[in-house]
Amino acid sequence: MKHRKLLGLAALAAGILLTACTGDRKADIELPAETRTFVDNLFNEPEYRAIEIDNRYDDGTWYYIALKDGSEITVNSDGDWRQVYCSKGDVPTQIVPLEIQQYIVANYAPSLVITGIERTAGGDYMVDITERQRLLFDKAGNPRPAR
Repeated sequence: MKHRKLLGLAALAAGILLTACTGDRKADIELPAETRTFVDNLFNEPEYRAIEIDNRYDDGTWYYIALKDGSEITVNSDGDWRQVYCSKGDVPTQIVPLEIQQYIVANYAPSLVITGIERTAGGDYMVDITERQRLLFDKAGNPRPAR
């Protein structure tokens, strides 16, 4: 009987710990139509692994989406993206401003690819390329010095 109580308490504690660690993210959320359309258009037949509400931002409801290929997307209900990271391959070029693509091609080895892109609240871009380099660009796609 004591073992059952201890096992029950251990399971309860584990559940509380897992809930505390997830913060404002909630699993198994249905995506708004515009959000799903954005992801479906960006990735060829995406297989969803997880969809969570991400309330870390002050400007509305955002969704954290993890795909089975390892890609991660943060997008709002209007289909506006904040972050896209691809663990296998490069970020789809349709979301990377042309000026940023041209700068990377002109200044880095052709074998380097964009593995992640993030848009800041101010509209600037942080771009991750292979070899773990992060580049900064302003709203217009002009390179900025590292912070």
